[in-house]
Amino acid sequence: MSKSILSGLKIIAMPAKTTSTDPVVARREKLLTRLQEQREIALCFVDGKVFVGPDKQRVKINAETGEKTTESTPKRVKAWFSGSTDNIVLEVRYGNVAIEFAPGKTAIEVGKVSKLVPTLETVIEAVKAGEVDEILKAIKKPAKAKAAAVS
Repeated sequence: MSKSILSGLKIIAMPAKTTSTDPVVARREKLLTRLQEQREIALCFVDGKVFVGPDKQRVKINAETGEKTTESTPKRVKAWFSGSTDNIVLEVRYGNVAIEFAPGKTAIEVGKVSKLVPTLETVIEAVKAGEVDEILKAIKKPAKAKAAAVS
């Protein structure tokens, strides 16, 4: 009788997923991902290069043949900073909402272009430390559009 090929492997039950169920941690991770993206945009801006975002995949169906094709298009990523070279302003956003760091104040004055990347790194460190968690808790999810009533 021959030995099974799979008998040499250690078979176990699938462990539970390690992703956090805490919505604040999930929001913090999403914000950190976007802040890292903004840091890359800022580095390109400081160096005078054009930022090329990640590609997104889109499946298109040919109307005549019904054939499915996948095409890549660059993901449009908007910079969170604006202003002239001596007066840059940074507005940190979560989704479509500008984060209010103080009541009625959503922007961070950066100043010169050379301070843009260090300012973004400071914001990243603050988010990692959990300083923005209370603000993230206060942001409400947008209401989903209700389906139109079918007559």
